[in-house]
Amino acid sequence: MGEPVADAVVIAMSMAWSPVSNVYAATAEEPPEVHERRRALLRESVRRAVTTG
Repeated sequence: MGEPVADAVVIAMSMAWSPVSNVYAATAEEPPEVHERRRALLRESVRRAVTTG
């Protein structure tokens, strides 16, 4: 079983992100910088959600 807080963060992020995928899907044709920017946003969001202080 996973860490409860981490599981909740992943579920909450997927619920927030999911509606976007109804109207937009990332493709391999987009520049790598765009994909990295998205990954960086997700990393930072998770870091802020689980870091205390």
